[in-house]
Amino acid sequence: STDKVTVVSVNPDTVSVEFDRLTTKTIPLTAEAPLISAEEGYILKETTTSPSEITVEGPKNDLDNISKAVAQISKSKKISEDTTINTQDIVFYDDDDNVVDPSKIEVKDTKSVDVNFVIYKKKTAKLKVDISNCADNFDVNSLPLKLSEEEISVVSPNLDDSDTETLTIGSINLSEINLAKVFSFKIPLNSGEINMNGDENVRVSFDSEGYTSKEFTITSDHIIATGKPSGKSTEIETKKLTNVKVYGPEDVINNLKDSDLYAEVNLSDIIDSGSYAREAIIYSPTYNNVWGFGKNEIQIVVSD
Repeated sequence: STDKVTVVSVNPDTVSVEFDRLTTKTIPLTAEAPLISAEEGYILKETTTSPSEITVEGPKNDLDNISKAVAQISKSKKISEDTTINTQDIVFYDDDDNVVDPSKIEVKDTKSVDVNFVIYKKKTAKLKVDISNCADNFDVNSLPLKLSEEEISVVSPNLDDSDTETLTIGSINLSEINLAKVFSFKIPLNSGEINMNGDENVRVSFDSEGYTSKEFTITSDHIIATGKPSGKSTEIETKKLTNVKVYGPEDVINNLKDSDLYAEVNLSDIIDSGSYAREAIIYSPTYNNVWGFGKNEIQIVVSD
């Protein structure tokens, strides 16, 4: 209006104006930390973010283009315990993993993210099986035992665990072993532990090479009752056990005689008078590597 300014030219002669509706969008948030790793003997189990999702505001067309949001950590670090690292670097990606221009996008509520790294301990579990109902002199180590897995690799949330442990997978009654039967046990792990070998079951079998069996008769003078109830009298009604199948190394079984074998029953759980049937443990005081197979029951009468 003062006529002191003259427009010489306008360049560009047109301007493009974009009209869009401002809106909000909530996006799941993940983490990206390629240089964070676990110390030797540990494993980086999982990485989570807090918050687990973020809300952004901006033009609808731009927000519709976002498929994921990533909290990035560029620092390098080795860790041996659960660790949290804070970052303000949030990157948005489209469906083709191209970075979305953040200039028009505003993050609401929070401007930083805690990235949580969960560490587990690596350890080796050596597997074993217990053998129950053995005579005191029986050499459990003499059994030709074979496990489908001798040891497994485990990761545990208990960071103070030792590097190696012995894990009992179950128990086998000695009288059930005939060298042909295969036993299966589920590997028992503590809460939160993970078997890195994958197989949840262990098969227990026996190498029968060099072993054999033979049937024997055990007479009443070789039938023994232990743990007799106090203040009670006991009588063994079974006069002899016949067809008692005994397993052991061939050279031992070939030399074994009826007189080498005993049958022992434990009565420590009996309180009242009455007639009872108890499965006997078959053993030899002379040989510590033979055992009786099957239920060899002894009839007992307990009276006042």
